[in-house]
Amino acid sequence: MTAFTHPRAVAAQRPSKPAVIMAGEDKQLSYAELVDRADRLATLFISLGLAPDDAIAVLMENRLEYCEVCWAAKNAGLHYACISTHLNAEDSRYILQNSGARVLIASAGALEKCGLSVQSLPDLTVLVLDGPIDGGLDYEDRLRAMPATRPERQRGASMLYSSGTTGRPKGVRATLADVAPEEPPARHAM
Repeated sequence: MTAFTHPRAVAAQRPSKPAVIMAGEDKQLSYAELVDRADRLATLFISLGLAPDDAIAVLMENRLEYCEVCWAAKNAGLHYACISTHLNAEDSRYILQNSGARVLIASAGALEKCGLSVQSLPDLTVLVLDGPIDGGLDYEDRLRAMPATRPERQRGASMLYSSGTTGRPKGVRATLADVAPEEPPARHAM
């Protein structure tokens, strides 16, 4: 195995190997669990009508779920924009709108910290990590209801935001490569 092996390949050879360890919290996610949960979430994204090149957004503290959300977006051919938990509601809404996100995966604590209410986001499907809140869907319930099916899609990518010299951050939306999610990006060869 190389250092750039996709989690699916590691899970096939060493399923119980820890993929993510949350230091100080005694929590971990194995490669088999990561692949299973990312495939379920990718299937959920597709069931919500997300097509290749659509976008999702992520608003959460450091959590195990962050990795599975990123892998699910990559496996479903989606862009994913991460929103800092240090932003206020106005700046968070700007990134949601600018990125074209159709789904937001958020923790209840991060929503509260930045002052966003689910009701203020009527055009988004909001999956809440900490259980359902008014207007949001329970992340774990929805995930459990999905089959762990590997989507047949091109690899998705992160959508990074620059600092912006005109007062607003600029979203960098790369063209998706027509390659399988298991194919490492060219930058991994550097």
